[in-house]
Amino acid sequence: MSRPPGRATVTLLTAPLADDGHGNDERDWTSPSVTRRDVRGCDVQPGASMEFLLGRDSVLVAWTVFAPAGTVVNTYQHVEWKGVEYTIYGTPEDWQTGQPSDYVGILLQKWAG
Repeated sequence: MSRPPGRATVTLLTAPLADDGHGNDERDWTSPSVTRRDVRGCDVQPGASMEFLLGRDSVLVAWTVFAPAGTVVNTYQHVEWKGVEYTIYGTPEDWQTGQPSDYVGILLQKWAG
């Protein structure tokens, strides 16, 4: 499956590691040292949303980003799209078909509620 190049720009966020107070390193998304890198030429498509009503009302919002081939991204980053910050679900996948429309697929998710 090949994707046409997109016109959207998403921002990759990378947080520094910090001690969580218990001797463990975790990403500090509140740090002023969070770095931002724009990725142009993306195609962003809605994913499946799910509503959960057990224990509390919550909704999982999902998107899929088709970024240009060669985009360097990993599971430990966040993605900002239209002013909303999302976590990356799973491992970004590098789709190489030998066509000009090769891409990197990035699944995004955000819990609300």
